[in-house]
Amino acid sequence: MGSYPAGMDETTIVSRTLILIDPSNPDGEGGLDVLTADDRAVTLMVTLGGPSASSLRDFAAAENIDMSMAGLIYLDQVACRLSARTGDIVTISTHGSDAVSEIFHILQQQTVSRVIIPASLPGLEASGLSKLLRICPIPVVVAPAGGGSRTFSMAS
Repeated sequence: MGSYPAGMDETTIVSRTLILIDPSNPDGEGGLDVLTADDRAVTLMVTLGGPSASSLRDFAAAENIDMSMAGLIYLDQVACRLSARTGDIVTISTHGSDAVSEIFHILQQQTVSRVIIPASLPGLEASGLSKLLRICPIPVVVAPAGGGSRTFSMAS
């Protein structure tokens, strides 16, 4: 342990697993199924724009609430289900519709050890996935529909 000036504590940097969720698809929470015991700190992310947010838009309209509140309620429900496996859960909703860009924005703000994305995510076809794999400095796991996973190594 190093010595720190009075009043300063040593800060522990926690490496998080970033899970992107697609609330508009039954397999959109597939990333939760590929978590391991090593994933002690998790960040759940949902985008509030684009096709993956269609069910959140429907929910917001039905409940007469704004999209931010709909995203918060949804992420809180997912976090409650996940809390049996880990107590360190952060939730983030973004207003963008480009999930790949939003992932890179989060990587600039947090220490992330890997990214888990659902195969169902709109815009993640060959070009979106290719861009993510080419540029992402950490492992990316695609959680396919129906369970299982495909792991891709870090970009070189």
